[in-house]
Amino acid sequence: MLFIGKTKDQNLNCLIGEYERRLKKFCDLALREIRDGERCDSAQRRMEQEGEALLARVRADAYVLALDPAGESMSSEEFASLIRQRRDRSLKDLVFVVGSHVGLSAQVKRRANKLLSLSAMTLNHEMARLFLVEQIYRAFTLIHRIPYHK
Repeated sequence: MLFIGKTKDQNLNCLIGEYERRLKKFCDLALREIRDGERCDSAQRRMEQEGEALLARVRADAYVLALDPAGESMSSEEFASLIRQRRDRSLKDLVFVVGSHVGLSAQVKRRANKLLSLSAMTLNHEMARLFLVEQIYRAFTLIHRIPYHK
């Protein structure tokens, strides 16, 4: 997972860490925080700068899922199926990208293999990180038929 800025809320950090720990038995999950572009003079320039920083950390052969409000909504089962398909095709890197509050640049959206929406509701970016990592864990429990999801 690549995301802009730090998760400042310690409660959220603990929960994210708990799901990260749980996921170790299923996959190699790496959470990468990328410095935000808060020193930029405009939101557009900040978005572009953050986009460049995100893309610099994505391998050319990676499958990229970018969180975006206009992205596709999926059920947990559909999301698990997507992860299973990527895994079964021996995909090396499945990269989830979460931007900052200014959003993702057009360049990041073009690079993404899929735009994904977690909710029609607005989520702050720290909560989105938690929801995403929980849904990744939920997907693996569905794939492995572990009774977590009920």
